[in-house]
Amino acid sequence: MKHLAKAVVDAFAFVELSGDDVVDPDNAVQAMEMLAATLRGCNPKERQALSEAASAELARQIAAAAPAETVEFYENFIENLFSEE
Repeated sequence: MKHLAKAVVDAFAFVELSGDDVVDPDNAVQAMEMLAATLRGCNPKERQALSEAASAELARQIAAAAPAETVEFYENFIENLFSEE
């Protein structure tokens, strides 16, 4: 489950952090909303796996001195993902 959770977090990061010249903003929002709606059905183990994947990537990004926008994305990933419940 760890690798699947990392893939989901990576997909969200790509869509969110890519420039408008890479991903159309309207399509990006639509894709993230669709994914988030599905992921809100996660069970506690799946949520934990997503949280751990986001936390691990946050640590890697901080260690790599990533831009503030990237760090903020990972810091708030789980809260933003499940905030509409």
